[in-house]
Amino acid sequence: MLFTAKGRAKTIGIPKDPVKNQVKETRLFYDRSPVGIAYQELLFDAKHVPVDFRFIEVNPLFERLLGLKRSAVVGKSWSELFPDTERSDYNRLSEFALAVLNESERELTFYVPVTDRWLRMKVFSVDDRFFFSVLTDMTLEIKLSEVSELFLQKTIEEIGYQVIADKAKEFTGCKYGLFNIFREEEMVSETVALIGVKDSWQRVSAAIGFPLIGAKWPYDHSLLEKFGDAPILMDLPLHELTKTKIPKALVKMLQKMFGVGESLVCTIYQNGRILGNFTLLFPSNERLTNPYPLQLYARQVGLLILRSKTEKELIQAKKDAEAASRTKSRFLANMSHELRTPLTGMVGFGELLQKTPLNQEQAHFLSYILDASRILKKIVDNVLDYAKIEADTLPIQFDACELLPLCQESIRLVQYETYKKRLSINLDYDPAIPFRLLMDGYRLRQVLLNLLANAVKFTEIGEVRLKVSLENRNLESRFTRIRFEISDTGIGITESDMQRVFDAFQQADCSDTRRYGGLGLGLSISLRLLKKMGTSLQVKSEPNKGSVFSFALDFEVPKEEADSEEAFEEE
Repeated sequence: MLFTAKGRAKTIGIPKDPVKNQVKETRLFYDRSPVGIAYQELLFDAKHVPVDFRFIEVNPLFERLLGLKRSAVVGKSWSELFPDTERSDYNRLSEFALAVLNESERELTFYVPVTDRWLRMKVFSVDDRFFFSVLTDMTLEIKLSEVSELFLQKTIEEIGYQVIADKAKEFTGCKYGLFNIFREEEMVSETVALIGVKDSWQRVSAAIGFPLIGAKWPYDHSLLEKFGDAPILMDLPLHELTKTKIPKALVKMLQKMFGVGESLVCTIYQNGRILGNFTLLFPSNERLTNPYPLQLYARQVGLLILRSKTEKELIQAKKDAEAASRTKSRFLANMSHELRTPLTGMVGFGELLQKTPLNQEQAHFLSYILDASRILKKIVDNVLDYAKIEADTLPIQFDACELLPLCQESIRLVQYETYKKRLSINLDYDPAIPFRLLMDGYRLRQVLLNLLANAVKFTEIGEVRLKVSLENRNLESRFTRIRFEISDTGIGITESDMQRVFDAFQQADCSDTRRYGGLGLGLSISLRLLKKMGTSLQVKSEPNKGSVFSFALDFEVPKEEADSEEAFEEE
């Protein structure tokens, strides 16, 4: 007996049979458990090796997940219930036996065709013979994982609208439905795929007078105001969604004809943008009891649509940028003659004027005009050549040329700059190189001049050297490979800046532009010219010690040159 705060006696009721009451509560929990539970017994062969399991008891959810009645399960072994189990699954089931014998835990994921479910079974041992199996439905998780993997690997066009629509039916069990994509530019939803029997939809199209695929439905803002951004709008009268297209009476007739009840709209919504929706129709007196799977699926579809839209926009932006770049390059390439002609005239007439009688001040001013004109002409030449390369309008023309004079001329054109900086410049030329070769002499001279000018520009002390050597020669095919190396003892290039120097309008250090001048086009043009000639430019460099730029070119020896060499060798 107990007493209250006021001192009155209070009797506490005690169950007559506490053990029976506990068993009843345990049974209630067992029956209403959110997971499937089975109590099982391990079966052994004559050598006490575990070979199978027998079900002693199962709860209602276990029955539903396996698609079997309790009366058909209890007392039966696994092999009796599932005679078609693969050998590999039996091997995995044997792990359960080890778990039971060792009083530990194991889990197994498997597919049940009868219920079309993926289940995860976890084993908890009671002793070395009896154990509990707990079943969890993994179907939604696995299906969403498969969908996510598919959507990440492919675009919406590669997957197809119909596949996306059919998967929405898998997540909902609807009878019919429409997959609509929202067109922002028109503010309409366009039907891109249908869910359900095609013959039925053909009858609907015949009744309403227009095909449903491609049909555009005005976006109903009143629904958005009514439901906000709720992902799923339940129990919507179908005539409300189609009132601008299909009369209410016709909607009622179609609902009765195909045995469907109210509709459901699942909005496909991502990053504040409405991307589309699934309009789903359920059989009469049925509805979607768990909208969560559809909501998760709609999010995956939203990510797919958004990614596809973004990729299309990026591809289009890239095409627009490339078209604009080609237009610019074509314009500059076409302007080549108009720009070069007056500049050439300025330099030419300035040089003629320099040969006429001038006083000291006039000659001084004229030298500045000529220097500025030559610099400007070189800059314009580089910009226009770069534009021609970008527009792919710069041809490579092969003629028989003498390589040694070409190299000597390249050295001579930078010799004045080396004289001003008190640098030595040298040419190492392999005498075994044939005298005449088929080449684009003008473009090869341009490459050598750019590399030599760069070497001189970035060298303050020491020397610049051009080395030309015979690397390989095939007398039968008349092809000769020659290597060109331009080395200097200049400032060098760091590892991190190595790639940047080949970009147009770039130098290794931004401060170099102010210190040494130039546009940073020389290396970029040389690299592209060599690429058009079928080779590439290599560089080795060490800061404060210098750089070596090199490339190898294959030249064809003219037939008459090869013939004269053979005749000379025979003599």
